[in-house]
Amino acid sequence: MPTRMSLTAVGAASQILASATSLLDSIREQAKSSKDMTLKENIGKLYDMLNDLKEAVNRVTDENAELQRKFAGQAPNCRPTARTGNQAGGSSQLLLCR
Repeated sequence: MPTRMSLTAVGAASQILASATSLLDSIREQAKSSKDMTLKENIGKLYDMLNDLKEAVNRVTDENAELQRKFAGQAPNCRPTARTGNQAGGSSQLLLCR
């Protein structure tokens, strides 16, 4: 029986990234008056890393949407069941097919 996983973990990651970006923006503003070049370089590296993570989340989201479109065309007689929790703290959704 096929399983379709929800993207609650990706949604949570997106929220964490948004919060981290907001915090980093605040730190960057505070560091503008600093003459510490190492601090400024490290802030730049953190921005680079956050951008890489955002791109990864976007790729996973896009890939999931594409897979759902492909699966929908292959399983027209399937319907999703209620979401169930899993051990990782996310949820999954089973498809019943006839």
